[in-house]
Amino acid sequence: MSVGAARAVAGVGGNVMSMMIPGGGLLGAAGSAAGVFAIFAVCGFCLRWCFAKCKLCWKGFDVRAFCGIDKLLLAWGIDKVGFFIMITVHSAKDFRNTSLLGKANLYAIMEAKYESCKTMVNKNAKWEETRRLAVPQGCSHVKLSLMDRKSGPRSDSLIGFVQWSVDKHFFKQADKFLNVRKEHKLHAKDGSVAGQISLTFRKVDGTVDDSDVDEDPLLEGLDPDLHPALYGEVLNVMGDEVLRNLQGSRKVKVLASVLQGRLERRKSTRSLRGGGAEVFAAVCQLLPRGSSDSEPDIEDLKRKAQEKGWAKDYVPKKWYWCLWESRKEFEKDPEDPDVMVSVLSITSVHRDTAQSNYFSFKYKNSDGKSIEERYRTIRRDREVWVDGLELLRLECRLLKKSENDKLAYWRSRPVGEQMDAWKAELRLRGYSDDEINEYYNHVLMQSMSKEDRERAAGRAAAKEGAAATTVNSAASPETGGPQGSLQSLPAKQPQPSVEQPVAAARSSLG
Repeated sequence: MSVGAARAVAGVGGNVMSMMIPGGGLLGAAGSAAGVFAIFAVCGFCLRWCFAKCKLCWKGFDVRAFCGIDKLLLAWGIDKVGFFIMITVHSAKDFRNTSLLGKANLYAIMEAKYESCKTMVNKNAKWEETRRLAVPQGCSHVKLSLMDRKSGPRSDSLIGFVQWSVDKHFFKQADKFLNVRKEHKLHAKDGSVAGQISLTFRKVDGTVDDSDVDEDPLLEGLDPDLHPALYGEVLNVMGDEVLRNLQGSRKVKVLASVLQGRLERRKSTRSLRGGGAEVFAAVCQLLPRGSSDSEPDIEDLKRKAQEKGWAKDYVPKKWYWCLWESRKEFEKDPEDPDVMVSVLSITSVHRDTAQSNYFSFKYKNSDGKSIEERYRTIRRDREVWVDGLELLRLECRLLKKSENDKLAYWRSRPVGEQMDAWKAELRLRGYSDDEINEYYNHVLMQSMSKEDRERAAGRAAAKEGAAATTVNSAASPETGGPQGSLQSLPAKQPQPSVEQPVAAARSSLG
């Protein structure tokens, strides 16, 4: 800069100083110098703000967003189609700086071009969190950075980073790279190894370009953006299953398959002192038992089941949150858990606000008392348990309401319509029309009053007698006497019950 230009800038700075600061024009040369520094300071802050926002606005400056260039680059084979990945961040270890554990506020941030996501802060470097990341078209690599969050105006410090080639790892070596938990080395700025981080990558069906198109989820109500951790677990359970938007009992069975694993059962108090007992938790469909503190007596359940149309001594199975001492005990006897809590009795599911790996739920026992169960997760994202239990609880309640509504509907329908549905169900089970009609008449006789039953029995006896007389008169000596017109109930026939037609109709439409 020439001397004249410097003087001009100083003059402008002095004028700005005199306008912005009262009395600034009286400072002379000092005022001019201060004005120059003020201008540079303002420009510096503006540039810093612009650079910070440029990353967020980079998508708008992507050349692929204009004039169909993205499709042209795809047609030429230059770019790969954008896609989504699920990244499960398990834990980190072997830090070069050993003082980080327990003191640093560690979190991981994943980036793919202008898209990014990050985990929560954890001092022990154990997250077990799953995040969903969009990999846009034209993205050459995916990067993960392990950061130490600083308090105050200081910027977060980088501990180490690792990056993967999109073409190599997500396409050419996808079979070895995806769906497998692996240890990845973290590199510091100078290239040295700063530690290791354990990750699992999963590739999600669908492309980034289709993200604006409404697509049915795997399970009804399961949003990959709202429930990324649970979404990844459901993908593992369903595998290559092409069915989508599952609901009802099929949705409950998928969630039950996901909600299995080791937990540490804690006391309901908020004190973190002392260790809890490690258990194996699973959601199972079992017969209620009298010893469960969340269900009434089994005999009472049988009586209620009969009132609803089920056969005598039959109790429908229900979904339970169950605990065993270990997975070995669960596999040995899956129908005899140590603890049973009815899913329908669960009133709420909560995340612990102080600890990222703690959750709890509340349920009501048979006395109406609210009880809290509290757990610490073991090598699994807490969100899988919380989101899974919440979806399971709501779906079981919907199933229960639907069952009650269906039963009330069929009880309100004409008897003939109920009988038609009941007969169709028995035909599917292999009964002949003669067997069905015989049992149908037997049930109708039971449902009549005593007087109507006697009149109907008299008419049937008279008709049978007339038929027997006709057969006897037409029979030859070689053929013997008349053949019986009625056969006894077959052994496979269910026990007669007035309420069974309703139950059969309900089960046939279930």
